Amino acid sequence: VKNVPMNDSYSKILLSIAVISGLLGIWYVTYQDQLASSEFSRLGVNQELLLSRDSLRVPPSSIIGTVELQFDFGNGEKRRFEGSIVKGMTLLDTLYGAAEAGKIEVVINGNKLASIGGLKNEKSQVWSIYRNKKKISTNAWGIPVLDKDEVLLKYE
Repeated sequence: VKNVPMNDSYSKILLSIAVISGLLGIWYVTYQDQLASSEFSRLGVNQELLLSRDSLRVPPSSIIGTVELQFDFGNGEKRRFEGSIVKGMTLLDTLYGAAEAGKIEVVINGNKLASIGGLKNEKSQVWSIYRNKKKISTNAWGIPVLDKDEVLLKYE
């Protein structure tokens, strides 16, 4: 192995490439963060509170309890999720966290749940939301979830 001396211009080129690469990396991460923030804002989701198995990790000290969410598709199929919650987390945050973890498509139009897993609200069947076995008839999305809450989304 020979020790090849680098001249000053070669060093400057390498340094310039390293600086440009670093700046491009910072720009890319910032750009992706802005895209995610604008999408969460459009959906009305507080991205700091959205918890799922694969996305946001929070320090254990900020977790205030657990919530259970279950999808009942009305045909015998049920999917159940349990996860940690932090202060200020809402039913909407919980819904999106479970949907992301379970890879379940959720469509919300305005403040209304339009479909889950391809099952759309129809005249004969609609998605109903229950919290601790009590049906919620108002806009549920801003309701905070509490420790040991049981949320049920049922197609009935």
